[in-house]
Amino acid sequence: MKKVFPLILRLIVLCFTYAFYFISEQINLYVSRTYNVSLRLLLIPLIVIIIAVLFALSVFKFRLESKVQKIIFTVAISIFSAAVLFYPISLMWFSSLYYAISVLDIFVCTAYVAELIVRRKPKTE
Repeated sequence: MKKVFPLILRLIVLCFTYAFYFISEQINLYVSRTYNVSLRLLLIPLIVIIIAVLFALSVFKFRLESKVQKIIFTVAISIFSAAVLFYPISLMWFSSLYYAISVLDIFVCTAYVAELIVRRKPKTE
């Protein structure tokens, strides 16, 4: 379980960041119906703080140790990055609605890729 937990935590962070845009849109729709802005002012920063804490835990406390974990996470981050970039583009062709790419998604993708690059072990000859 200890070997799988860093991967699971990182996948949870990726799923939360990907769902953040859709969750915030649902909160905004609810606020537009009820005119209760305090709910939006409370929930959206709370979700961002939860994502930030989970992200910090995944980077500093639960590091990827084995090569298999790094390979699996590289594949997962590649799929996630492609989903983040291509989902709004695909919706523009089929729908009149505009879906934005969340800055939070771009930040998490970039930070995880930078972590993989920085923490790789140099090849010794």
